[in-house]
Amino acid sequence: MTDPQLITNIANGNELALELFMARHRDLVRRTCYKHMQCISDMLDDAVNTVWMTVWQKAKTFNKHAKVTTWLYHLARSVAVNMRVWWQRRRRLEYVSIHNELAEDLELIDVLTDPRQSSPEILDTLKQALQGIENLPEHYKQPYMLYTFENMPYAEISKLLCVKLGTIRSRISRARELIKKECAK
Repeated sequence: MTDPQLITNIANGNELALELFMARHRDLVRRTCYKHMQCISDMLDDAVNTVWMTVWQKAKTFNKHAKVTTWLYHLARSVAVNMRVWWQRRRRLEYVSIHNELAEDLELIDVLTDPRQSSPEILDTLKQALQGIENLPEHYKQPYMLYTFENMPYAEISKLLCVKLGTIRSRISRARELIKKECAK
């Protein structure tokens, strides 16, 4: 049975045709999802399953003059990109939440620190360091905060932010330099 015939059968609700279609194009869908999800391999199976559900649902909309593999590639690409964007936004929201909690903790430190018991120099240095962290560009601040305050290893930060390990190390190093410059002012 040809691919267009399988799509027609899938559109008519034939589950056996879907299984045959899945077996025939499993590698294409998996490779496409993997390529477009970048480093988010935990969700690869979810993306592949979503593609097959989308094939089931959209088989009726398939243009008979189009090539099946092109249609399937675009479906898989679209699903993978959407899932990657969703995942990155979710991670960013988690980061913002962690950052807000940290800011509250740092305000609490300011309140709890009794200026009569601490030297003004220490308080000034602490405030400058906090200001330095706050002034960091986002691409430096994210890995620095995760490494310093969440005790996350470089490799995990690299995977979380979808950035190469060497880049994470250099960004954290650069963040430290910028904070030191802020404290030296």
